[in-house]
Parts: sequence; structure tokens; C-alpha cells
Amino acid sequence: MTTSAVLDAARAQAQLARGLWADRRFRAPMLTIWVATFGSSLHGPVTTFFYLRVGASARDVGALNAIITGVAVAVAPLWGVWQDRARSARPMRAAAALCAAGCAVRGAASSVGELYAAAAVLGLGGVNLWTAVLAHVCHGTPRARRSLVTSGYAAQQGALRLLGTALFPAFDGGLRLCGLARELPRFRVEMGVCTLFCFAGVFFMFAAARGAGAGAAARAAAGA
Repeated sequence: MTTSAVLDAARAQAQLARGLWADRRFRAPMLTIWVATFGSSLHGPVTTFFYLRVGASARDVGALNAIITGVAVAVAPLWGVWQDRARSARPMRAAAALCAAGCAVRGAASSVGELYAAAAVLGLGGVNLWTAVLAHVCHGTPRARRSLVTSGYAAQQGALRLLGTALFPAFDGGLRLCGLARELPRFRVEMGVCTLFCFAGVFFMFAAARGAGAGAAARAAAGA
């Protein structure tokens, strides 16, 4: 691929991101995805080490990842049915809340059992947040542009994952400089950062819903 083609692709992706931000239907869901993707990538390199420090075995680590994936796959059709019937942001808000709750339980876990509980919660709704938002955006996009939106959605996540992972050494080093030399407390802080990003996404989603409700009420009152 030539340099010109790379620049053209980058400009197209930047234009797509601006378009998603400009559309009020997509702004809060996409902002939630952006911050959640970045936050999860910022702690990604330490997740396995955190599991081990809490007391998980290598077998537990594999089982935890399998539970997250397996539960997510099992309930994904149910989320899809709910989203098709609701035609609203409620499924996305619920998925964002479960993602935040799962991250919070995992970051605060002091036993392997609590790690398993967190994995179940993350699989139940957290993982499906990404699919729910993509479905929402595609449903509100003209059919001719859906392939562009889908590829752009994946590209944005890839870029944010790369950025978050690349920043991890500086993040970890900064915590060491702040006095967090012991591994478990430092890992817990790093895992907790993801929780903050997830709760920020929940706030964005509910704030947008409240704003939309207030706007609808105002329009109804004006019409009356």
C-alpha cells in the first residue's frame, strides 16, 4: 500500500469518526465504546498477572477467559432480540452498566471465586456492549454506508487498543514512581482504571437518555 493510500484511508477514518460524533444518535454510544476500549487496553497487559496475584492458577486463568467468552456467545442472541424489539438505547445502557459492574468486581476481587463472579458478569453483558453499539449505529446508517461504518468501527477500536497498550509501560512506571512498588496494589489500581472508564461510559449513556427525554418533553409542550 502506498503512502498516499494510507493517508487517504486515515482521512476517511477521521471523517467517519467526526461524522459519528456529530450525529446525536451515535455520540454517546460511540463515546462509550471509545473510552471503554481505551480503558480495557490500558490494563490489558497486566490482567493475567493480576489474576495470578489474587490466587488464580494457570488453569483458572484459562477458565476465566473461557467463561467470559462462553457466556457472551450464549447470551448474544438474547441481546440481539432485546435490541430488535426495544429499538432504543436501553440494551446498550444495560450492557454498559454490566461492563462497569463486572470491571468493578474484578478490580476489587480478593479471591478466585470473586474473579469467577466478575467473569460471569462481564460475559453476561459487558462483552456484548461492543456488538450492541455496532448494531445500533448500523441500524441508523444508510445501507450503502454500513460496510464503511463496520470497517471504521473495527479500525477505531484497533487504534485505541494499540494506543492503550503502548501507554501501559508509562502508566505502570508512573505508579511505581508514586510509591506503588508492590505488585498487587499496583495491579489493582491498573485494573481499577478500566472501571473508571466503564462508569464514564455509563454516565454518557444515561446523560444522553435524560437529555433526549427532556428534549422530547419540551417539544411536546411546545406543540401543545
